[in-house]
Amino acid sequence: QGNADLKSNEISPRVWTKEVTKQVHKGEFIMTVRAPVGYLATANMDAVIGRGVAAIDGNKYLYYLLQTKLLDRTWEKLSSGSTFESISSNDIKNLEIKVTETEEEKLIAKLMDTVTYFVTLQQRKL
Repeated sequence: QGNADLKSNEISPRVWTKEVTKQVHKGEFIMTVRAPVGYLATANMDAVIGRGVAAIDGNKYLYYLLQTKLLDRTWEKLSSGSTFESISSNDIKNLEIKVTETEEEKLIAKLMDTVTYFVTLQQRKL
């Protein structure tokens, strides 16, 4: 449904349904599109998703690139709504993203995976 269902960069569903609407497949990632906007997690299973999130099929480089959009406040600038902030699928689709050479993307993603792993270990210690 949203940010409450994202734990440690993976989905952790709290609600179950038999009514299939939008789906995310294992390995794709989910981004929150309602307040708070821009939080990401990797789908560790096939799941039906609610209106508060969007499924995105991409590589690890794109995952980390979208995370930077949270840091540079891109989602905040695109958000609208009086009750709670949200973005649309068009906001995501129309986002300009700089793409590097494929090998460079793989190296950057591998480095970010390593950093994320060590940050997670530190968080578990705390």
